[in-house]
Amino acid sequence: MTQPQGKAARTRKIILEAARQVFSEHGFDNAPTSEVARVAECAEGTVFLHFKNKRGLLLALMQDFYDNLQSESEALLEKPCTDSQQLVRLAELYLVELEKNWPVVKLFGVRARRAEDEFSSRFYASNQRYTRLFVELFEQMRESGEFRRSVNPRRLRDMLFGAIEHYALSHFDRGVRIDIPELTAQILDLLFYGASEPSNLVGSEAKLDRILALLERQV
Repeated sequence: MTQPQGKAARTRKIILEAARQVFSEHGFDNAPTSEVARVAECAEGTVFLHFKNKRGLLLALMQDFYDNLQSESEALLEKPCTDSQQLVRLAELYLVELEKNWPVVKLFGVRARRAEDEFSSRFYASNQRYTRLFVELFEQMRESGEFRRSVNPRRLRDMLFGAIEHYALSHFDRGVRIDIPELTAQILDLLFYGASEPSNLVGSEAKLDRILALLERQV
């Protein structure tokens, strides 16, 4: 006899929460499924019934993380505000979720880089789908004149997420708490306005053009 759908869903949720706790404490490689079953207060066979193996558990955690992040981000974009305000809200949400789930989120990238398999393909697809929200927002900001026409939205995305993830690696791993609104403001300020004093920006575009021309001649 199969379990009623409601009961199966509850069991799945309990097992996933147990896996989140165990993976957060022990990592992925050192976390036995027997410990997941113990924390979930179920038989180890029940874990395998729902997720087949330990990789299936991590895959489900990864998919849940991105699905929730995607839906929450899309809901934010539905709220009326300026493009700049939406960007701040999206970046803050990402930092909040990253900090809250960091012990298990950091395992996703490590696992995805190990082999080209179902986990890595779904990880990169989910990541690309999510970060596309930022690319589209940057495109809107370029079209509205908020950014220069020469700005590449994908490079902006790479710089934004590179800065956030570098900070996460250097702070979240050590359990350092952060002021997320302040950090978001600092990152976006540097990303869009740079580190130079306004008086030093005069002629900077021409200087950049000369540098790019030199680089192109060397290629």
